[in-house]
Amino acid sequence: DAKGWETWFRQRGIEPFRVIYEDFVADQTGTLRCIFEFLEIALPEDFQLPASQLKVQADSLTDLWAGKFNRGEQE
Repeated sequence: DAKGWETWFRQRGIEPFRVIYEDFVADQTGTLRCIFEFLEIALPEDFQLPASQLKVQADSLTDLWAGKFNRGEQE
């Protein structure tokens, strides 16, 4: 769990590199560049990620259920 990892890092005096999912989705290449920089790994100047094969699967039914969940509705 996240709390366990936080404790593990803190006990060892390690400040981990944190990636926010939404930031990564919005700018995968930029996020990866920051990760590699943090790890002190050089990337080629022309580094680019291949186009993502992922497709959005959410639709209006997803939105309906998410709204019900957020409002605490049971059915």
